[in-house]
This record gives sequence, structure tokens and C-alpha cells, in this order.
Amino acid sequence: MEEEGFGVNIAENAALAVNAAAADLLNSQTQPALLRSGVLNAFHAVELLLKIKLEMVQPVAPGRRLSNTQVLSSLQTHGVYIGAEDLAMIAELRTLRNKLQHSEARYGFRDARALLQRFFIYIDRFTTNELDCWLGQVVEQPAWDGLLALAPIEANASAWTRRIVAEWVADDGLNSIGDCPHCHRQTVLQERSRAGHCAYCGRIPIQPGRNGSSADLQRD
Repeated sequence: MEEEGFGVNIAENAALAVNAAAADLLNSQTQPALLRSGVLNAFHAVELLLKIKLEMVQPVAPGRRLSNTQVLSSLQTHGVYIGAEDLAMIAELRTLRNKLQHSEARYGFRDARALLQRFFIYIDRFTTNELDCWLGQVVEQPAWDGLLALAPIEANASAWTRRIVAEWVADDGLNSIGDCPHCHRQTVLQERSRAGHCAYCGRIPIQPGRNGSSADLQRD
């Protein structure tokens, strides 16, 4: 695989990998075979996210390629904290990814799903603390609803939503907040009374149509 350049391309590729892994995790409940691609996408995503952070603290020379273990070591050298449990999760993900690439892996359904859940809890915290960005603004529905079932991700989502809502209202006197019919929170960002998307679940409330049907929702 050709190495991605830093900057916009690596960020876009990381977002694509995160979304793919989230969709695989959600759909693996009925299609267990998707756990294979879920693991591959998850490890690709964590590789890219760690490289983005490394570029922030120590720009890498053009053309230089670093392994995942080298990136982790460099980050720790520069004071980026990565806990023992997170290092173990990344190592487990890397080992399973390598085996899957060579068709050698056997894995349990529950164990693989638990590993992916640990991955998402970690990158949700990592992107918040180290990159000042939020998974909820990247992962699409319905996969985002699936991740919100994980308590640490839901808690972080609530914190981010409070921040977003406060900044939205303070930014413009004509901005306001509306009710979301999906997550039942007062978190729909409205501009001049026109509803936008829900800051928490990401859906866009749609007004009832001429046939009088109830409001539906779509993802931004």
C-alpha cells in the first residue's frame, strides 16, 4: 500500500477508515463476516490518527516511512500519553490485522466485537484530547447510534454537545436551539428559526410533508 501524505489526504483517509470500521461493527451483528474488514479498517484508522498527531509534535521528513510501533514510540518520547491498556489494544489489533491479511486468523465473534468497541472508545478519547476533534462529527448514521450505546462514547458526546450548543448560541444572536425528535434532546442547531442538524445525533429534522406525515430524519 502506498504511504499517504500528511495533511488533508491522511485526515480524509482516516475519516473514511473510521466510518467503514463503525459500519462494519454495527452490521456485524447480523453479518459476522464483516468483523474481518472491521478489524482491517480499524487498524488502518488508528495508524493514520497516530501519524496525524506525530506530524503535529514532530514533522516527519518527506518520504520517511514509520511503522506503527515507531510512531507510538515517537509519540511517547514527545510526551503524548498512551496508557498500557490502549497500547495492549493497539498491539492486539495489529496482530489480528496481520493474521487476517495472511488468512491465518481465527477469532471469536464476541472477542472481535469487544476489541473493536475498545478501539472506538480509545480513538474517541484520543481525537478529543490530542486532536481537538470529535468522532460524532465524522461517523455517519446509523453507525453513530451504535457507538452511542457505549457509555464512554455517550459521555463524551454529551460533553461535546454542551460545548457545541453553547458556542452556537453565543456566536450569533439569531441562532437558537430546537428539539430533536430522534434523540429527544434540545440539541438541534437552528439559524434564524430554520432547523439545521442535531449536535448530538447528527440527524436533520425534516418538517412534515403536504400529506401530513410525521417528521422524519436524515443525516447531514
